[in-house]
Amino acid sequence: MNYYIGIDTAKGQARYQVEDTHTQIVRKGRLKANHWSMKQFLLQLERLGVLPADTLIGIEATGLLHIGWCVALSQAGYRVLALNPLLSKRRYTPENAIRDHKTDPVDAAGLCDIIRRDGHKLQRFLYQHQPERFALKRLLSVRKVLRSSLTNLYKASGDLLDFIFPELRPMGLTLTHQGLRRLLKRHSTAQAIAALPKATLKRYVADKSTLLKEAAEHSFATAELAQCSVPALREFIVNIEQLSERLLQVDKQIDQFLATAVPAEQVTLARSLPAFGAKTTPAVLAFIPEDYARWDSKKKITAKLQALFGTEPRMRRSGKWIGKEKMSKRGVELARTALFQIAFCSLLHDPQCRSYYDSLRARGKSHKEAIVNLMRKHLRRLVSVLVEQNPYTPVLSENVAIST
Repeated sequence: MNYYIGIDTAKGQARYQVEDTHTQIVRKGRLKANHWSMKQFLLQLERLGVLPADTLIGIEATGLLHIGWCVALSQAGYRVLALNPLLSKRRYTPENAIRDHKTDPVDAAGLCDIIRRDGHKLQRFLYQHQPERFALKRLLSVRKVLRSSLTNLYKASGDLLDFIFPELRPMGLTLTHQGLRRLLKRHSTAQAIAALPKATLKRYVADKSTLLKEAAEHSFATAELAQCSVPALREFIVNIEQLSERLLQVDKQIDQFLATAVPAEQVTLARSLPAFGAKTTPAVLAFIPEDYARWDSKKKITAKLQALFGTEPRMRRSGKWIGKEKMSKRGVELARTALFQIAFCSLLHDPQCRSYYDSLRARGKSHKEAIVNLMRKHLRRLVSVLVEQNPYTPVLSENVAIST
């Protein structure tokens, strides 16, 4: 007798349903997310004869909520499928065909139905605990949050700086400039900077010291109001420097875990591609399945990764109506964002990509459509070097000169 267990997770708890081969419900109930509850659940399964060798478990992969359950059940010897939520959303059950209820018990029953009918087709979702790769993915998420916070700080502080010293931005000086931050921490207004000799300013902004001196002496800023804003400016500077330092530390940890989570040859091959940099390469490689070679051709691998990263075209057609194709934007956002950054970077540093982009624009594609096509091109290139195990070599042509 084979058994199937569907588990729908939520914050702090989960609903489960155990069925046998004949769809008879063996047990169902609720679990709390703690060691004692899991221990009792495993003992109950053992008493019922629901043993690891005869049992398949399906859990909906939702954010991070499913990870703890997957690890605990895998360590107990059970085969656990961490299923894409889209599979459970598209399920059909006679009891729920018209009502379309959405409850945790209904979801648990639906997961049972899915793995009983199609479990043999879903082995690619078999959960495998990979601590190093898990840590790498989490660090990439932390980096995204820190980077977003830092960007918001730069924007907000820029608005304040326009009020304190409006001439700085036209000169190309913002708080992203480390020397300017050091200067403003000590001399926070245009009037204070105007009183400094040029030799002092050169220590902070060497190439723009003369312009800065002249701008400070004739600044439009009101001295009294600017002085009132100094405490806020200094808080911005302190927070920017703290976040910048934390970002550097996270980048170092990402590099460390990348070395253990992803084969070194994959990193070398990816970095041979134009525009694949130190920050974007980990964000792509971390989410490529280790067994990607199970798809037996470069075309299939590329198609699967496009679906995983959400860069594939989403088709909408019905009868004679043909909708506009758009990027699906499903799947791994971190990897998709990295590909977007790679595409933009390649416009500046890869003549072949620039030529490809220009040809798409000449054929009537919008800027956004051309960038999306460029993202897919970079993914095809990556798959090619990984499968062939050869570093990327630019193809010289008469129309595109490769710069050295």
